[in-house]
Amino acid sequence: MTLQQFYEIPAVSGFERNFAEMIIEELKPYMDEVYIDTFGNLIARKGQNSSRSVMFECGFDESGLMAVSIDENGNIRVNSVGNFEAINKVGQEVEFINNSKVTGILRCDKKLSDNITADDLYIDIDANDKQHAQTLVNIGDFACFKGILIESDTIVKGNHLTGKLLPYIMANTAILADNPNVDLYFVFSAQRKLNSRGLKAALREISPEILITLDGINVEKNVVLGGGAVILAKDKSTVVSESVKNDLISIAKQYQIYVGNNDFGLTNLRVTGASCLIGGISLPVKFKNLTYEKVMKSDIESTQKLLLQYIETL
Repeated sequence: MTLQQFYEIPAVSGFERNFAEMIIEELKPYMDEVYIDTFGNLIARKGQNSSRSVMFECGFDESGLMAVSIDENGNIRVNSVGNFEAINKVGQEVEFINNSKVTGILRCDKKLSDNITADDLYIDIDANDKQHAQTLVNIGDFACFKGILIESDTIVKGNHLTGKLLPYIMANTAILADNPNVDLYFVFSAQRKLNSRGLKAALREISPEILITLDGINVEKNVVLGGGAVILAKDKSTVVSESVKNDLISIAKQYQIYVGNNDFGLTNLRVTGASCLIGGISLPVKFKNLTYEKVMKSDIESTQKLLLQYIETL
């Protein structure tokens, strides 16, 4: 299982099925149960129906675009799927997730500024005219952002990198995790970028004792590349459970896992209504949601080691 395999399969919110099926094939030999629920979440369980259950979760969808109209010049007008800053996507190559697999360049018909939105964008697919474009793209077709994964000994870079790295870390953690005293659920939640819809559905189904969510956090203030995983204390909408946060900090100290400032956190942890204890671990990302995100391999290792050591202590 390589990061390149994860990176190459599109998973726009609502169209995660192909990505899920690839992950299932990788996890099957190591799990007691792996399935896709009715909402589209990929759920992997390791355990023998213990009285205790702990859930680890990350989103595995990515932002994308949907065709809403085709103009007389053959350009595809679009709406956004998931949140992103339109100005940061202009000029990027996109590919339609349909039989044609046609690619194009995302362009804007307004002067670039922070005020442009996805409604100002269109995709130039080099069509001769509207009739030509209609043979390649239908209204309602979805498109994903294309990119190239770049790896060195110490750094990984790529467009929409976070959305692939988090499932990659989660899948590796699921394979390596071992604790016979508790049922471990590894949830790759669908439509995470659409108000965490999949996460909410999975929580209702599993009702875990503890939820640990994995996310990316932009490099700023006290969060630095190479500084290790960040143990979440709070975000804009949620304060994590003190006991879980303290357990993670204690494990990091005991096993000499360097973590960032544990009082800082700004992720998309939205679990309104959850009755379980909540914890969060964040992977530092430079240029998050921009053209080329950048992550240190040492931070990836720190994040996975913290997850595995926490599982052993449950």
